[in-house]
Amino acid sequence: MDKQSTEHNEETLVAMLASFRKEACYHDNFEEDFLRNFHLRKETDPATHSAWKLLLERLDNYLQNFRGWQWVYASMSIVTLAAVGVIIASGNMDDPSDSYASSTKDKEEILLKEKAVPEGKSGSRK
Repeated sequence: MDKQSTEHNEETLVAMLASFRKEACYHDNFEEDFLRNFHLRKETDPATHSAWKLLLERLDNYLQNFRGWQWVYASMSIVTLAAVGVIIASGNMDDPSDSYASSTKDKEEILLKEKAVPEGKSGSRK
């Protein structure tokens, strides 16, 4: 009996495989429906849109799902505090023209002193 059930299972399996080999039957308007769907998909394909639209769409999707705003706020706060610290630490911001004037006056005095030195004392100038 065991042999008979095995043969019966094999016959059933062979019949199933033979039915799979048969060509699938499509309805009469299959080709027309396929072509119509194909052209509709082609028209709505995202690759036909401009690159800028795709970029904006992806950026919009990214920002909608972005969960790191607390890090953005924290980093901007650090940058702001650093800028304020640099401004405060720069000192003498009241009248920066004074520091420029004093440095040019010092340069002029040094040049005048060099010109005022006699030639005999400064070495062999000709």
